[in-house]
Amino acid sequence: MAAAVLDSSTASSVSFGLEAESGMLVQSFSRSVSASKAEIMDADGDIVTVGYYNQTASISLSGALNGFSDDVGAILTISNPDSGNGGADGTIVIDSVTESQSADGFVQIEVSATQYEATLS
Repeated sequence: MAAAVLDSSTASSVSFGLEAESGMLVQSFSRSVSASKAEIMDADGDIVTVGYYNQTASISLSGALNGFSDDVGAILTISNPDSGNGGADGTIVIDSVTESQSADGFVQIEVSATQYEATLS
């Protein structure tokens, strides 16, 4: 059952929960945007120009295994947010997949991926 969320006008843009993902019952999702930085200093050593380039997003998903079968290096399509915070839509490529099992729990999976601004194939 989906959660019933009641809010006030000051909290009308908050989100609760996660989007469902194919192949796993997602328990956590994170997306961190970063970029490389180049700086130019003047004769006094003061930074006078800054350039940001090579923007990427690191994406991490974890949850209970439910048929996920993508390999490292494969393109990943996700339902959770893949844009915002300076990051743009692009191609998400799987960097690692970790599967863990225990005697008293469900099989868990963690997927780490990098999102590039370019469309790759």
